[in-house]
Amino acid sequence: MTKEEKEAEVMSLMEALVIAKDKHIGEIMAARGHWTAGQSARVNAAKVLKKLSELGRIQRCDGFWRTNECRGEFKKHGELLTQALVELFVWEASNGN
Repeated sequence: MTKEEKEAEVMSLMEALVIAKDKHIGEIMAARGHWTAGQSARVNAAKVLKKLSELGRIQRCDGFWRTNECRGEFKKHGELLTQALVELFVWEASNGN
């Protein structure tokens, strides 16, 4: 997968999640086999998210990232919803879908 394809996939994930931390994106991308799980995946996710933010495609906030349409903060409710969605994406990847 090329760098541009990874950026497109991360953007697609952000559009689905709307609001997330870099660890969430890294976890999904690692489950899909694009990055090594753990700290490496989080760092790689942060790099791609930073680039997308610099391009104006998403917003960088204090400890999280969100789509430009999102005005919410990453509080308990949003964090629980995001984590549930991440678990579904990881489950989907682990089952070959």
